Amino acid sequence: MQFIKDWYLDVNEKRVLIHYPKGFRACSSAVFGGGISEAKWVLNQYVGKSYLSDNPEEDIRRFVLQNQAIPEQTIGLLTAACVEDVGVSTLKGDEFELCAIVTTGVGNAARAGTVEQRYNAYAAGTINTVVFIDGNLTDGALVNAVITATEAKTIALAEMGISDGEGRGATGTTTDAIVVAATCDQSHYQSVHPYAGTATNLGHAIACAVRDATRMALTHELNRKERRSAE
Repeated sequence: MQFIKDWYLDVNEKRVLIHYPKGFRACSSAVFGGGISEAKWVLNQYVGKSYLSDNPEEDIRRFVLQNQAIPEQTIGLLTAACVEDVGVSTLKGDEFELCAIVTTGVGNAARAGTVEQRYNAYAAGTINTVVFIDGNLTDGALVNAVITATEAKTIALAEMGISDGEGRGATGTTTDAIVVAATCDQSHYQSVHPYAGTATNLGHAIACAVRDATRMALTHELNRKERRSAE
């Protein structure tokens, strides 16, 4: 998928791979390459529902190399969701263009603050959200965008009627992850976005794109489950 010049999104049955050769700045909760970092690839790797690992970072490093990416320049996510059911939504505004890419697996849907669960190893169920922005954001705006995208994800779950094991409205799953990335290329856009909350044009676009992409992925997932149960 062509989004901006030299930006690539490639999806197959095993992974979602995003590549931007010029490099981008990101804020991420990823277990591999997370935090505030600079990278050129984002990998969302399928591992299956039985996946459980004491060393997910080493597992992701192997997957990164299999995809001809450079580990030190890659942000890596794991998921048990069917990555081919990805939801994608692109929006454009003043001084930015963005794309939300979401994969969903809600078998471990949970409501924040209602259950305490601890894991001795990394388990992958997961809603993985990636927001790639062609625009200039401060680090504070990247963090702000994480908040906005998470709020939008929760709205989508409510609209789709996703609940936890007790029938309470889910706010996510127990293993969700997010990446917000920005090109920060001032040769294309001159303005710098200091905020990305819902009262800003950028934040509004992030919320709309993440909501739409999450709903799209959830629709694919639920339809797939219905087909399986009918067989």
